[in-house]
Amino acid sequence: MTVRSRFTAGLTVAGVLAVTTVVGGALAGCAAADTGSGAAEVAPAPPTAVTHVHAVDVDESRSLVTIATHHGLISVDISDSADHTLAPMVLGDYRGDVMGFVRVGDRLLLSGHPAYGSNDAPNVGVLEADLGAREWSSLALSGEVDFHAMSVSSSGLSPLIAGLDSATGTAMSSGDGGVSWQRGAAIAARDIAIGVDGTSLTVTTESGLQRSDDLGATWNLIGNAPLLVLIEAGFDVAGNPALLGVDVDGVLYLSTDGSKWSSKGVLPFAPEAFGVGERGAIVIVSTQQAMRSTDGGATWNAIANMTLPLAPPQ
Repeated sequence: MTVRSRFTAGLTVAGVLAVTTVVGGALAGCAAADTGSGAAEVAPAPPTAVTHVHAVDVDESRSLVTIATHHGLISVDISDSADHTLAPMVLGDYRGDVMGFVRVGDRLLLSGHPAYGSNDAPNVGVLEADLGAREWSSLALSGEVDFHAMSVSSSGLSPLIAGLDSATGTAMSSGDGGVSWQRGAAIAARDIAIGVDGTSLTVTTESGLQRSDDLGATWNLIGNAPLLVLIEAGFDVAGNPALLGVDVDGVLYLSTDGSKWSSKGVLPFAPEAFGVGERGAIVIVSTQQAMRSTDGGATWNAIANMTLPLAPPQ
């Protein structure tokens, strides 16, 4: 099997319905929402089921997992006292297609498309809200950008935010909390993460992992790295900044320098997205399952029943 076919097969196995690779300006993935015919907008009802899963944030300090989906955000309580047989809860009031999603301090940032039937531009740019995910407002690039993947630095060495813009096929970065953005070179990438140094960028491509040390202006292939589909900036269980990734065969990998990778075993299912908490907890999610590991991927436990109707927002 060729590298190209293995990469494509990996996306299919992982259930990644929103493929974010851009080749020659052609996007394969979640389509922009229908912007309607000019009629008055009607606020969409909260979703009752999960269709696509695009991003996962693990906030261990609040015992909360937030999942970005095709119809907004949902949340899972991961506290010890929580009932992990229950469905996730709808979070906040945004009902659009959340493609890129990150938590920056006490703010949530998202990118993607507006809700079905909205009169807004098909690419929302970057929106922000507080941790309650209500009263979203435009932060930057409204109508211009659709980040299909976003990342924040886990090292604490910089306030860097990065994203993959599906509209242009370029990596972009912001050093001021998402207000202003710098555009890098075009690259056909699936996912992006900020390196453990807080300044480098690493992307997953069908040719292999590629790294940039100049905010995406140039890219270099990382030799002897696994063929990852998903990549996240986070921490290992010892609290060290790390990159974690999932390859085309569903194997979890970890690196503390971005160059040398070690296998942490095969995941219990192929996730559509995953996230890593500040204490090293790993959460993998698909439309059917959500599981967590607190020991670096050695063991896994369910945190929610993704097949049940979603609980309404509180």
